[in-house]
Amino acid sequence: MKSSYILHNYGNLIQSLMKVTQPKCCVEVGVFEGFSAIVMGHTLKVLSQDEKGNGRQLFAYDLFELYPYTNAKYTDVKQRIKRFGLSDFIELRQRGLFEAENDFGQNSIDFMHVDVSNTGETIKNVIDGWDKKIRPGGILLFEGGSPLRDEVSWMKRYNKDKISSEINSNITLKTKYTSLVLHPYPSMVICCKNIQFDQQTWEEFGYNRFNSASRHAEIDEAELICILSQNENKT
Repeated sequence: MKSSYILHNYGNLIQSLMKVTQPKCCVEVGVFEGFSAIVMGHTLKVLSQDEKGNGRQLFAYDLFELYPYTNAKYTDVKQRIKRFGLSDFIELRQRGLFEAENDFGQNSIDFMHVDVSNTGETIKNVIDGWDKKIRPGGILLFEGGSPLRDEVSWMKRYNKDKISSEINSNITLKTKYTSLVLHPYPSMVICCKNIQFDQQTWEEFGYNRFNSASRHAEIDEAELICILSQNENKT
């Protein structure tokens, strides 16, 4: 299975972000051979182990064979998802970015990942079309974002708009999100949609624990060693 995310452990990063934010409705646009979709689907499965009927789901979109450049076959990826035991958590759809947009309502998406041969134009189109669908506090990830990524051969050959320029100039992104660019290849932009303070968000994000006696969770050393050992085995 091929993915540009493997070299610098971006799969682990995606998994960690999901474990922190506990998303239910996730979207991926740009599946390729399924690496990041399987990471996301597996994380949803883990998050669901102690819950019943919570509806955690990844809706994964790609053009597959309809994309004229580097692609994967829909049936191959579908079978791979099945082999990983994730068919209940990943719904694979053969559609593109603009078609997928109509499948979701306002503030319905908790976590979104976009990797479709990204360019500056991609970032603009996603923000224009999908911003209202991402809930406050939700996460939006873009492959790319480093100025180094803007200099790869196909971006220069086809004179594509730079991702870094769009990230730095997009008004919606600058005013409604807090963003971070990670530079190791292939780079990634992590965008978290800003929230407003009210009682609902206070409780939703767990701050009602702050004024209670149980505001600190507790872990014993043996359990921490076990967690760290599991992480070492994954690297």
